[in-house]
Amino acid sequence: MSDDRTFDDLLHGPAARLAAREVWHDRVGPEISAWTIAQGATGGFGEELAHAVLADPELISRVNGIWEEYQDAIGAADETGLEALPEGFRRSIRREELDGGPHPNLDIAHAAGRGWTDVDWDMDLFSLELEACRFDETMLATVGTRGDASPDGDAEPPEAWEVRFHADRLTVLARRHDTKPGMVVVLLESQTQPRTYRVTLHWPDGTSTTLDPVTTGVAMRPARFGMVASPGGALPERVSITPA
Repeated sequence: MSDDRTFDDLLHGPAARLAAREVWHDRVGPEISAWTIAQGATGGFGEELAHAVLADPELISRVNGIWEEYQDAIGAADETGLEALPEGFRRSIRREELDGGPHPNLDIAHAAGRGWTDVDWDMDLFSLELEACRFDETMLATVGTRGDASPDGDAEPPEAWEVRFHADRLTVLARRHDTKPGMVVVLLESQTQPRTYRVTLHWPDGTSTTLDPVTTGVAMRPARFGMVASPGGALPERVSITPA
């Protein structure tokens, strides 16, 4: 029997969901392979596979991590707009726009914290799944600092953050507590109009911690969580952010 399927059919069609299986995050079970996710993150997902990704926050987080690595390689680590995504993925979004139908690749970009419009933010339509990326010391000057300025006008030095979760106008930073083993410090910075957020931290052992809702925004101090209990003293590997 002949098989007329193309490479794209195999990569992006329904059969891709039944592709290689592997173990992620110490969980045993069928998973879409890391290779398939990497190919989709750079070249776009077929509709069925895209919906499978959208249904799994961990896959959204993995796509975001691939884009973070790509942007770091091309020197665009701080960009969060659609223009910073791989050209193949941007082509898939443009095709969806031209077709005028479902736009699951754009939905994946949004879920990974990219390409939100002012209208989206104003209507609180977002729901973000962000993967941890390395915190570069060159970022220290652009993030919140400890405490307030002293009477003579000198602010305390920047904190030594360890991981960063970055999206359009939102950044979450985390580090281990200076003196309390098993605790982490978390900071949420927002460049949007003030609104209330709910942040959930996802740990390497598969558990999660949802923090109390906080309100922050442009021209406001970042929202700070000074002591968050961490399983085994680990740093979060993924965060979810929604309007509260």
